[in-house]
Amino acid sequence: MSPKALERSTRLVLMALRQEQDVVLCRNRARSIAAALDFDRQWQVRIATAVSEIARNAFRYAREATAEFSVNRGKTGDDSRVTPSFVTIVRDKGPGIENLSSILTGTYQSGAGMGMGILGAKRLMDAVHIDTGSNGTTVWLEQKLPAGVNYKSLDLRSIAEEISRSPEGQLLDELGTQNQELIRTIGQLDTQRVELEKINDELSETNRGVVALYDELDTVQRVGRVVASKLDLADLLQAITDATVEVSGAECGGFFRKEPQSEKFTCQTVSGPFGIALENCSLTNVKELTSTATDMPVFRVDDLAADNRPFPLSQYLPIRSFLALTVHDSKGEIAGALAFAHRSPAMFTERTERILAVVAVQASMGLENAQLYRAAQAASAAKDQFLAILSHELRTPLTPIFAVLTAMEEYRDLPEKMRSDLLVISRNLQLEAQLIDDLLDLTRISRGKISLRREITDVHSLIRSVSQLCQGEIDKQQIGFKLHLEASRCHVLGDAGRLQQVFWNLLSNAVKFSNVGGKIELRTSVVADAELHVRLTDDGCGIDPALLERIFQPFEQGDASVSPRFGGLGLGLAISKFIVDAHQGAIWAESPGLHKGATFTVSLPLAQGEQVQSTPPPEPKAPPRSRPVRILLVDDHLDTLNVMGRLLTGCGHEVVTASTYGKALSVGQQQQFDLLISDLGLHDGSGYELMSALRAVSSVKGIALSGYGMKEDIDRSLAAGFSAHLTKPCDLSVLNAAIQRVLS
Repeated sequence: MSPKALERSTRLVLMALRQEQDVVLCRNRARSIAAALDFDRQWQVRIATAVSEIARNAFRYAREATAEFSVNRGKTGDDSRVTPSFVTIVRDKGPGIENLSSILTGTYQSGAGMGMGILGAKRLMDAVHIDTGSNGTTVWLEQKLPAGVNYKSLDLRSIAEEISRSPEGQLLDELGTQNQELIRTIGQLDTQRVELEKINDELSETNRGVVALYDELDTVQRVGRVVASKLDLADLLQAITDATVEVSGAECGGFFRKEPQSEKFTCQTVSGPFGIALENCSLTNVKELTSTATDMPVFRVDDLAADNRPFPLSQYLPIRSFLALTVHDSKGEIAGALAFAHRSPAMFTERTERILAVVAVQASMGLENAQLYRAAQAASAAKDQFLAILSHELRTPLTPIFAVLTAMEEYRDLPEKMRSDLLVISRNLQLEAQLIDDLLDLTRISRGKISLRREITDVHSLIRSVSQLCQGEIDKQQIGFKLHLEASRCHVLGDAGRLQQVFWNLLSNAVKFSNVGGKIELRTSVVADAELHVRLTDDGCGIDPALLERIFQPFEQGDASVSPRFGGLGLGLAISKFIVDAHQGAIWAESPGLHKGATFTVSLPLAQGEQVQSTPPPEPKAPPRSRPVRILLVDDHLDTLNVMGRLLTGCGHEVVTASTYGKALSVGQQQQFDLLISDLGLHDGSGYELMSALRAVSSVKGIALSGYGMKEDIDRSLAAGFSAHLTKPCDLSVLNAAIQRVLS
């Protein structure tokens, strides 16, 4: 303590420590002064204990020791706030304290207990200051006065006189007082121990409750994940039944569907070791489940053998524990009930009820999701059916028109002006057919139903074919078209038809959006010895850079001021991107801006060398048949039937026509035919049924010629026995090629 601090102190008592009684008296005076300074009993004991420990050390290890008690009125900081404290100073002229730093940190160990008194005093008091050396040791013990004690109101003179008048030799009285304090302390500790044991028991119970709650939450989450993973209604109900039987610990359980306008519940799914016993049961005598008194009624019987109520199942089973609760639909109406049983009594508890009640809510949400999923599936199926019918109805009228145009183009004496008009009609019909194909392709893409027929494909060959298809439009617009097929490798593993569709979309767009006399350049190259790049550049109307990210989205047609002049639905690029992505490739567009041209790049992974080398050579074409083909032609669209019959006859075939399923079946069973060419959607039957029926009595082969062109239609026609499926409108040359291929 600094000299200034000493100057601010008022001494109360100074006493010598010459014998053991003095140590006891020092403790007594420390406690008495603490009481006079308004310290409570706990602090009186703390201060007296700390002072007696230091005084005992001074008496035991030194000589000529003294203890001084004072009150320090000290100040802190510049605000002059008074913080008075009770200070005890014990001085001795002993040899000093060795290992003081170790004692203060608690690391010093002594068999005689040396150092424990100092460490204990340090823990009991606000501050302990020690100054030690070979000439002796001084220890300051300081404790702030209790809050609310006004230093100025203390009568320190009277306190000092009272302490000085107290007798110094009443050791037995002091020991008695200490014993009483010890007894009280022990009593308080015992009371605290009992309270701590009670608190510990409460904490243990709370901990068990928390653990149980976490277990319940984990169970609910686990069941919730199972419920959320199922969308099919039957799978969902079975998953719910399996999970809840496991959670409840039941030997058998099931989901019982509530019958409309009835209180009867019919078993729909079962689970558990003895779940099969519930398969032919229904819930009966459970009016509690249909009660409107609660939102989620639970019906539980701990022992059916001891309960006089009617048996809850339609068939008697040797069960004793029973629990059931309702599951509601999205409208809040009862959709069914979950029921659980066990052969032992009292197997289901309130905890079981709590968990299953939450699971029942999850099941209700799962049922709603499953119903929405089923409705979405139904809507999707209805949409597919509508598109299939729409495709059929749109394509069928085009077929006779294409056929007539094809036949007319063969007339040698056809005037040139009329031939030009026929080309206009043909070009627009092809555009109409392409729009129908794009709409159907987009539908297949959205449902992920486009399949690829992968084979080693020469991309350069595809590009040459596309260039020939577009050459008429290129010449018409006087476009300078340059083809640079510079790639050293040009084979990819892909669907040749679909890739040709991509390149046709890109080149036809470039032609469509180029000005008369413009320029188009198509260049191929190999990048990193792994990718084939096809780069198509034009100097046409260009693309706004802000639209480059959206240009491959369905129905996106670019700048509104430009697209109306060119028409189209904006599907070609979206379909192209899907096809390229399905080939593990990439497609992107670049343009410096409107009226500055555009560049489209397609990147495809190159086929490995051994794949290209192992490609089998094409099979030689079969020679033409030496006799006419007997054909049964079936179509309920009379224009198509008449025109196609006449044209096939003109090609040298023997054709018998039928406009109904019944007539076609009758003729087919009475006469021998080499080939059946039939529409699929007939008024009184279907082409599938006709093909199957004729295949059952003859070896006739078939070609499906229909406006139904979805993948499901093609797969179904092949499964019915057709050897090929052609989608209307069909060019006569394509049909003749198919006839030759099927009969070869």
